[in-house]
Amino acid sequence: MNIALRLQDQGRKKGHKEGHKEGRESTQLEIAAKLLKSGISLELIMESTNLSKDQIRQLQ
Repeated sequence: MNIALRLQDQGRKKGHKEGHKEGRESTQLEIAAKLLKSGISLELIMESTNLSKDQIRQLQ
């Protein structure tokens, strides 16, 4: 495999990992928003989603 193909493959793998991470965070934010609307405590949402207090407060 030549250098160009290796670099292309590395870029593709990096993009896949970043996309997966962004998708997971987006899902956590959606879950947190639903829990907030249901009246669940901020502390329980933080524990359940691994989101920070600031991230959750921005949803309010």
